[in-house]
Amino acid sequence: MLRLITFISLFLVESVGIYADDSYMTRDFIAQIKSVDEFVQRFNGKELHPDIVTDSTDNNESNLWSLFDYGMLGSDGAEKMDFEMIKGFISTVLSDGIQMRLNSEKVVAMAELSATVLDFSVDLSMCLQQQMIDTQRIRWAIVGVEGLFSSGIFNLDEYNVISPIQHEINFMALEDIFSLNSQDIFGYRGNQNKLDELSVFLTLARVGMVKIKDIAKVVIHRNEVPGYSFRIEECVRRGNNSGWLITGLEKLN
Repeated sequence: MLRLITFISLFLVESVGIYADDSYMTRDFIAQIKSVDEFVQRFNGKELHPDIVTDSTDNNESNLWSLFDYGMLGSDGAEKMDFEMIKGFISTVLSDGIQMRLNSEKVVAMAELSATVLDFSVDLSMCLQQQMIDTQRIRWAIVGVEGLFSSGIFNLDEYNVISPIQHEINFMALEDIFSLNSQDIFGYRGNQNKLDELSVFLTLARVGMVKIKDIAKVVIHRNEVPGYSFRIEECVRRGNNSGWLITGLEKLN
């Protein structure tokens, strides 16, 4: 246990240190988790952090600790990860022999992006999920979008009126509604008809009204460990605690 505490302490110091020596930069590059695939290999113990002694009795435990963003350790805020929770998480992984797969239909990614929709600049969150095409192939599929309806582009709270006598003239008002008042078209739907944000987004994209300008961040959510959900994202910085790391951990009921 003392070896593990010392290992973590060195991480906390070195991950925020500034190095001028090329050897440190080389070591930092080796320690960096440069891809999600490499994260999976580290999680499964196929690769070890370079600072871990391979013949140590607690090298698997130390290796799992090295997967956490040490900037998020602590319990003094909503965005902090609890130290004891991490210990329980690691204990479950080791005792249950949990192995992570690179591809799984349980894997969900959230992409934070900026886009132009109908000439308005909006910030959106796009949810993508891995789905099997067949027994050999897998794909990412767009399964949700958030931020489009809350952007203020559309007025979803008002319902517009089509005169109750329009049937007498073959609903001639529809011509003007669709040609002159299309910006308020959602208001002509029935009050029992709910709009699907993803369907609206994809339809606008289909007619060329969506342009993706930038993807600022990608966060991947995983739940292979029984009783826990965690997220990983890329932490770009110097030091030996960088790259794709666990930045959030939640205990499930």
